[in-house]
Amino acid sequence: MEQPPLWEDREYLDAVVATNMISHGVDLERINFMIMDKFPAETAEYIQASSRSGRKKIGLVTVVLPAYDLRAASIYHRFREYHQHLDRLVSPVPVNRFAKFAVQRTLPGILAGLLFGRIGPEDNDLSYNRLRKALEWINSDPARAHQMLRRAYALGMGIYEHDLEDYYSRLLDDKFEELRMMLRASQEDFLTSALHPSPMSSLRDVERAVPFRPQSDDVFYLQWFRKDGE
Repeated sequence: MEQPPLWEDREYLDAVVATNMISHGVDLERINFMIMDKFPAETAEYIQASSRSGRKKIGLVTVVLPAYDLRAASIYHRFREYHQHLDRLVSPVPVNRFAKFAVQRTLPGILAGLLFGRIGPEDNDLSYNRLRKALEWINSDPARAHQMLRRAYALGMGIYEHDLEDYYSRLLDDKFEELRMMLRASQEDFLTSALHPSPMSSLRDVERAVPFRPQSDDVFYLQWFRKDGE
């Protein structure tokens, strides 16, 4: 799918039949016309699955709604209104901008992203992940780095209630200085390795991972699927 042969080639694949598992982790720009059989049970699943179409180019999604299903019939008759209010029909994610502990968990990743975006374009050898360069940039103007973090969290823009705004501001001040001291004392070579907690790579990172070790004689063969260093 990612590297298709020529159109005339008999091996050219122009259709894929899949379960709803395709809605997770599939990012193929070739998938631009989707026919969805029935409507998923959850609105979030519908959004996730239909977003496989049109990843880089305009896409089209056709939903086949069975007439015998009352929910499907309701969605059919109110199709436009249903899609106008999709965001209201989705359960909230574990981390959002109003979560009390969102700053503690997301700040390392936000800081790393801001530093990469600033230092990266200025470094041709792509070594902007080096901790030394990050420290130099922060220490050259701490107030500038702090203000960038405030903008990243939309502080001072009238979005949060007064109490939450005040709480976030004080927390960001404390955590910013804490991260500066952490980076200064670290013996690591790379920025992301020096930050604790480590920057999030997924919303699933909000919870502690549970180790899984199968009790089987075949565990040796499962080692092939491990990532380096794990």
